Amino acid sequence: MEEENVNTSQMLNTSRDVLYGQPEQSVTLDNVYQLMLGINERLTTIEKGMSQVNQMNRTLTNLVTKFTEINSKVAEAEGQIKNLKSRCDSNDGKMSQIKHDHTELNKEVKNMKKIQTDANNNLQGISDFMDDFKFLHITHRIEFGNVHRFGYGAKPGRRGRPRPIVARFLYYKDLARSLSNTYRLKGKPFGVNQQFPEIIEQARKSLYPVMKQKRIEGHTVKLVRDILYVDGEMYNDQISDIEPTDSLASQMRTPDHHQNRKRRRRISSTPNPDS
Repeated sequence: MEEENVNTSQMLNTSRDVLYGQPEQSVTLDNVYQLMLGINERLTTIEKGMSQVNQMNRTLTNLVTKFTEINSKVAEAEGQIKNLKSRCDSNDGKMSQIKHDHTELNKEVKNMKKIQTDANNNLQGISDFMDDFKFLHITHRIEFGNVHRFGYGAKPGRRGRPRPIVARFLYYKDLARSLSNTYRLKGKPFGVNQQFPEIIEQARKSLYPVMKQKRIEGHTVKLVRDILYVDGEMYNDQISDIEPTDSLASQMRTPDHHQNRKRRRRISSTPNPDS
């Protein structure tokens, strides 16, 4: 029993030296009580500190959770921003295409307006062309395959040249009758000519002086395509230059035979609008 008291006393003294750094003194119950109070106070302080540490731990845990959520939202926002940027780039491309289409549409509208203006001019010219047939004393209905004009009209600030009108007759008899009445247009500011291929036009130009001279001499002359007839016979200087062919057999006859040909319809090269 005495040994246990000694050991307890030594332990208390050692603890006192460690805690307070005081030299060994005699241990009494009052000292032990004071020591326990000090230890209790220190433990209370430590518990308060641990409570604060736990609170800080919970706060840090909440901060980490919120930071994780914020990081996730930031990543989601970055994805949405990239998507919006991609859409903006796509919209820029579409806007460029729309501008290009708008420019093309403006060009087409201008072309359509120009075509409409030309069409109105053509209609006016064709109407005048039909009125001109009154001067030829042609009163019956004449059918055309197509009628159109050449060249361009007057431009702003410039006076346009007369634009020739080309008409394709459906019936040869109408063509012959119109050409036979062209003398009535003498003195008028317009005339009627038959259109031929270039090679025939060149041949006709070379025959015009001969035809004029023969007419002055009192001969009856008639120029059919590129063949000149003098008093109903083919002009002699032409016979040696022309190789007879089946297509020219009928032309080598007197042109009066053509006047009694049966009325025949020419096939139009323009498509039928009803088909």
